[in-house]
This record gives sequence, structure tokens and C-alpha cells, in this order.
Amino acid sequence: MSLETAGSNSQADASFVVRYNSDGSLDTGFGSGGIVTTNLSGREFGSSVAVLENGQIVVGGSTTINGPQEFAVLRYQPDGQLDTGFGVNGVATAGLSAQYYGAESLAIQSDGRILAAGFAINGDGQDKMALARFEVDGSPDTSFGSGGTVITLFGGSFAQSHEVRLQADGRIVIAGYAETTPGNIDFALARFDGGFQPMTISGVVYDDGNNDGGFQAGSEVGLLGIVITLTGTDALGSLVNRTTSSLANGSFEFGGVLPGIYNLDSAQPLGFLDGKELAGSGGGTVDNSTNSKTIAGIFVGPESLPATNYGFGNVLPAELSGLTWEDFNADGEVNFGERAIGNVAVALTGVDDRGQAVSLQGLTESDGAYMFFDLRPGTYGLAQVQPAGFNDGAEILGTINGLTVGSVIGNDRFGNIGLEPGAAAINYNFAERPLNGGGVSAGQTATIGFWQNKKGRALIVALNGGAGSMQLSGWLAATLPNMYGATAGANDLTGMTNLDVWEFYNSLFRRKQKEAMALGLSGPVKTDAQVFATALAVYVTNQTLAGNTASCYGFTVSQYGTGASMFNVGAAGQAFGVANGSSVSVLNLLLAVNSQSRNGLLYDLDGNGNTNNPLEKNLRTLANAVFAGINEEGDL
Repeated sequence: MSLETAGSNSQADASFVVRYNSDGSLDTGFGSGGIVTTNLSGREFGSSVAVLENGQIVVGGSTTINGPQEFAVLRYQPDGQLDTGFGVNGVATAGLSAQYYGAESLAIQSDGRILAAGFAINGDGQDKMALARFEVDGSPDTSFGSGGTVITLFGGSFAQSHEVRLQADGRIVIAGYAETTPGNIDFALARFDGGFQPMTISGVVYDDGNNDGGFQAGSEVGLLGIVITLTGTDALGSLVNRTTSSLANGSFEFGGVLPGIYNLDSAQPLGFLDGKELAGSGGGTVDNSTNSKTIAGIFVGPESLPATNYGFGNVLPAELSGLTWEDFNADGEVNFGERAIGNVAVALTGVDDRGQAVSLQGLTESDGAYMFFDLRPGTYGLAQVQPAGFNDGAEILGTINGLTVGSVIGNDRFGNIGLEPGAAAINYNFAERPLNGGGVSAGQTATIGFWQNKKGRALIVALNGGAGSMQLSGWLAATLPNMYGATAGANDLTGMTNLDVWEFYNSLFRRKQKEAMALGLSGPVKTDAQVFATALAVYVTNQTLAGNTASCYGFTVSQYGTGASMFNVGAAGQAFGVANGSSVSVLNLLLAVNSQSRNGLLYDLDGNGNTNNPLEKNLRTLANAVFAGINEEGDL
């Protein structure tokens, strides 16, 4: 620790600086044996000293180097050498037309500017308090007083100041004594504006709907009641820590801010993720690569304009959801009786708006649903681990606001799902199919006559609660829409009761050749009844769809029923789009026929309203043989 003192030697017309160690001995590492003497070839007086944070030493006094006596401020390096980069060769002066003008006290502002207080005696014989301010480089601060100086007289013949201090608000106080009335000398205190023009720092906290880091007042919404904190150090060296809250339009403002360097911090609004921060007119730095709510290094200068347009963007989190289920009828829709598949591993990967890789893992719930939430904007993909006990089904691409987004990029995989702030991406679904069962066996089907007789009628009418139930017709319409649904023309069963379904089947069973020809149907006249009978067997033997009602009539009821049983198509592969000799599940055979049907007409390949061409006739004939074989082989 060392101690510096300054003074003058009138015999040598020089100012001096002495540095002592903490024990009072001279610091021999400073100047010459602890003493630095400065002779500027005039009359020099040293009266005050201040030490800067970097170790430089500032000395205040007076000199006649320029002719008249004037304020002088000298700056030395820590080793005692004059700092030639300060003023003129280390000396800064502020002169008036005066007989004597000297700095008795120094104060250093936190921005480095130097205040020097003393007194001046000019030609009118009156002593006046004098105050000068110098820039960091030693030049007069022309924004202060008149050309950098302020002269004060208290009404009497003289006034002198011997001390200067800075208030926290930037104002300057000088103290000394003055003649206020003839013959009366009193303590004298004067206070001056420090030359700091308080400024404002303002901005907005908002929902950045398009995540561009800028506030669009017409389309984006400000956020109310978000706490903003202003911290930093003002030009007086005072620590600043202030808070305010955003108004209804998201705006905030800090008034009366003195020059200094500041930070703005925003609390994170509930329900939002951190968005982009924007530095305003006073500059500053932001880090939009992390969850930072800080705008740092905002500069407010002595002559700055208000610092405006500081922005704290926030983004609503996105979510992505879907389900995994057993798509028994392979229509890509979740129908009655198709069960959810829980505990299936689903992974979300991608890159968010910050360029950060995202990798999240999840499991489907007991209802088959999964959800990834609190997602940043970005581009994502999904992958599912194929659940055991099922065959892979279709991947059903989901939507955002009703629009399909993304692509299927492989089995159990979606990609290119772009999420904007607040997006709810739904129904990214993974369909699974039942495992194939054994061959068709007795008790799984019935011949077409059974369904027409009173037992068959009684079974159909009893399904799912009784004659008025529409569950059977709904399943038929959804599963086989070209044959019995929305695209089946007059054969659309949608909304029909169980009794209506039986009557429809009865009309197929009783159809005569002449009637079939009038309808444009070639091939065996019972083809339509055979196919429909198989569809009924698939439904009634599926416990999930129809319960155990059919067991009372001799059917074998199981989880998947007849639909999962296999049947060899023999030489009829062409009718189902497979090779001859292929074993295909019964439900898939029905689906293959549905895909080749138009407006309720089985195998109307050209959609002309009949099946009279040779190919269509042949396919109906082949299909009749296969479905008759199924119904006979599995007959009760």
C-alpha cells in the first residue's frame, strides 16, 4: 500500500509528488527516491492529488506556463513519469483572465472525467469560486459551464472553494468560504448540475408469433405484468438495481437513467419459452443461442438520445402428438373395437430454431396416445419401435391447423415436421395389424344359407344391443367403403340398423340371375352374398367388435376372430392381387375385393356401372370360389 501527496516548492517554482509506503517511509520505486518534481518553466503550485483505478496519479494546482496563472491538472504514470498522452505533454490547463487561478481539490467521475475546484482572482479584485471539468484526455469539457469552467461569487468581495465532491445523482458540490456581506466571512457551499442529462431506456415484452426477433405491433401481442430489471453502474460509480413491469401493450420504460453501462433482464412469462432478444438504439449484446433473458452492455452517454426499442421476444411452445393402435380393418382410421396399444417406445428427433439437436424419448399411454410438449420451433421427425405381437401397418401423417405437414420416410417413421411457435401437431398415428392366425377352421364362418335363415337373422338382430343398433353397419361402411360405405352408391349401409343389414343381405341371397343381369352383374349370381357372408363372419367372431353374442349360435369367438385366419387362394390369386397359392388373411381378402369395387359393384374395374367385360366376369368367378370355400371350410 502507498500514499501519494502533492505540493509545490516556491523556491524552485516547481510542483512535486511524493509517494510513501504504508509505514510512512518513502517509496524508493517511485520517481527519484520516492519524489517527483515537475518544473514547467513557469510558476507551478501543486495543491491536490487523486489516484485512478489503473494506478495513474492526477495532481491539481496552477501554472503560468501559458502566461497568466491558471488551473493546471497533471497526470503521471504509476512510476512517476508524466503521461504525455494527457493534455499537452501531461499537463491540462483551463485559463481565465486572472491574476491567480488554481485547483485546490480534485474529484474523478466514474466515466474518467476530472473535476477541479479552486478559486480565481481577476482584475476586479474579487476572489471567486472556480470549477473546471476536463475530459479523460485532458481537454476541457466544453459541455460543462462556459468552455469547461464555472465561476461563482457569493455577493461579497471574495469567495474561495477548497473541496469538491460528487453526489450520487451526478450533481457536484464545492465547499469553501466567502464574504457574503462586508466584513462577514462564512462557510460557503455551492451545488451544480453535473452535466448528466438523465435518459430513458425502453422496450417491449411480447409474444413473437413468427419468431423473427422483431415486434410487429399490428399482428403480435405485448405481454402484461412481466418484471424487467435494470442493473449496472452509472457514471458516478453508483450501482443501479431497478425494476418495473410491462404495461398492457407489453411496453416498459426506465426514466431518469444517468450515463453508464447497463443490463436489462426480463422474467420468463408463464406459458412461454424464451424467444429472441433485440438490442435497441443504445446498443448492447444478446445471446439468442441459449435461454438468456439478458440484454447486456447498454451504453447511456452524457449526450445520448433515449435508448429505445429493446425487445424481449417469447414464443409459445409447440406440441406433437399421435397414437399407436390396432388397425384391424387397415383403413387408417380409428374405428370402434380397434384397441389402443400402450407402452410403445416413440422417439422425437430434430433440430430446433437455435440449431440445437433435439432427442426425446417417450412411451404411449394405456390409451395408445403419446405427446411431446414444450417444444421449441424447429423441424422434427418421429420414430416408433415396432410393438411385439403385431404386424406393421400404415403410418398416418398428421396435421397442423388442418393442414398435412411432414412426410412418411419409412416404416414407423415420420420426418420433415415443421413446427412454428404454438403449433399443435396432431394425429401422427402408427397403425398396427394383427398377427396372422391359423387356417380357417370349423366354427369361424357359416354358409350363405345360415345368414338368411331365422338363426342367422336372430344373430344379426341381437348384435351390440339389439335390432336398432347401427354398430355393425358402421363397421361395414368404414371398413369396406366401396362395397358398403360412402362410395358404394345404392349399397351404402351407413346409418342402417341391424335389421336393415339383415334385409340387405337377404336381398343379395335371394337375387336371381335375371335380376343380376339387369344390374350389370356377370359371373356367379351368389358372389355378392358369399362376400357379404364372409364379412358378417369376420364381425361376429371378433370379440372386440361383437362381444360373445355369436358363441351362443355355435361360432368360435376370439380377440381377432375369422379376420385374422389364413386361407389359400389357390388359382384365384389374380382376384386379390397376389400370386396363386398365396395364403392371405380373410380380412385382407375382403379388403382386396373392396379396392377393386366401384359404387357397390364388386370388380367394376372400369367404373362403368357393370361387370360385363371378360376380365371383370372372371375375377367375380374366382372371388366367388374363394369366399364360398371360406364359408364352407369354416361352417358351423
